[in-house]
Amino acid sequence: MAGRPQPEWGFIEARGTRLYYEVAGRGHPLVLLHGGLLDHRVWDPQFMEFARHYEVVRYDLRGFGRSAMGSVEYSDVRDLYDVLNDLAIDRAYLLGLSQGGRVAIDFTLTYPEMVDALILAAANISGYDNYMPETLERGERIAAAARARDKQQLYELWANDPAMPHEDEYPEAAQRYRELLRDYSFVHYLNPVPSQQLNPPALQRLADIRQPTLILIGDADSLELQAQADLLEAGIIDAKKVVIRGARHMLNLERPETFNRAVLTFLRSLERR
Repeated sequence: MAGRPQPEWGFIEARGTRLYYEVAGRGHPLVLLHGGLLDHRVWDPQFMEFARHYEVVRYDLRGFGRSAMGSVEYSDVRDLYDVLNDLAIDRAYLLGLSQGGRVAIDFTLTYPEMVDALILAAANISGYDNYMPETLERGERIAAAARARDKQQLYELWANDPAMPHEDEYPEAAQRYRELLRDYSFVHYLNPVPSQQLNPPALQRLADIRQPTLILIGDADSLELQAQADLLEAGIIDAKKVVIRGARHMLNLERPETFNRAVLTFLRSLERR
């Protein structure tokens, strides 16, 4: 794929919808996968910085940002394949945050020949279900708000999630998180469409991942996310975990310089192998 010194944007046809994307930079492709609730703009502190070294792709997953949900059953893994195929990318580094990490893991298990390395930031693992009672209770409140079609309550629950940026710790990150959250339609809660899941799930297959993997986790993130980071480190053969002190779930917004340095150091280490 030819280098793009200036950012470009467009839409890619996927099953039942169109996916918005942006590309910038030159070099080995690096794909940024945002988490649930937000969209491609969560990568603003990383996109152009990483584009100084790599050809960087970011896009809105289905139902987020400028990518419509559509009305047919879909697969986030297949959507990522369609993005790479449309942009003529045969192999890439994948960087996934939260739900985006889950997509990156599942994609790697499905299309291992297309992934050169993984960077998993506060990543969810498909098949993980060891949640604490308070987390399950909070999930019930979210489900009740969805049943009531109460978008404002959904916003409040996620805006005040204890794992998300706190105004007294990272005011800029907290403000940006809430701005992006306010733009979310909550379509996955209010008008969900069936999605295909990896079977068997990734939790049972981590040893099949052979790509070099960097795991990033904030030491103030939820205990469940920290436990999943430990599982990734133990289960993936060539994995290294880096803990970002003082960061919660949105560690790329809260500690962008530390986050960017960790990612670039890891990718440069691959080039020296």
